Amino acid sequence: MAELRAGGAPDTLSIEFAELDLESTQSVDAFVAWLIAEHGTVDVLVNNAGVDFGQYYPEGDSRNEGGRSHADGGAPTMRTNFTQTALLTDTLLRSAMNTEDGRIVFVASEAGTYGFAAQPRDVQERVETASREELDALAAEWVKATQEEELQPPTFGTSAGINGYPYAVSKMLLIRYSALTTAFSRAAARSVAIELTEPCSCTRFKSCR
Repeated sequence: MAELRAGGAPDTLSIEFAELDLESTQSVDAFVAWLIAEHGTVDVLVNNAGVDFGQYYPEGDSRNEGGRSHADGGAPTMRTNFTQTALLTDTLLRSAMNTEDGRIVFVASEAGTYGFAAQPRDVQERVETASREELDALAAEWVKATQEEELQPPTFGTSAGINGYPYAVSKMLLIRYSALTTAFSRAAARSVAIELTEPCSCTRFKSCR
């Protein structure tokens, strides 16, 4: 707080912390209820959740993250990065978002763009035209496939026809969801600004610029 005030923040500024576990729908509901009770509206929502629990390469490979197999890690990665993030955003848009000059920021990843590029054209078309419900269906379809099959590098493809490891696929769906949120806000004549950023980890994606 001292650093913030030294930078010009008013003395009245305060910071509160609240527990939110995006993997848990119960936690999301409890957080939203607390937020509305304490503050009424939300001016800025930054969706910055990003985890990768999967282990997709041979044992001992330094590219493995999280220590879980794809079967165990795919579902919580998808829930945290996309499904529950979208649920939280939907809930706040309906009940608490400042509709006059609110702002929602989606922190996706360039992995999502790479994930989209890796898809067969029919899957790309499904993603590009997916409704909110169809995005959830795609996520569920992909998670089910990863729980039943081995993902094989380099495409990490499954019989569901969707290529990619959990982090890339989840961020690909989040990017599409951000577009749907923008369309919803405009159709509802709300002045909620929607922003999307795609940071890049150049240690993984060598072609980043």
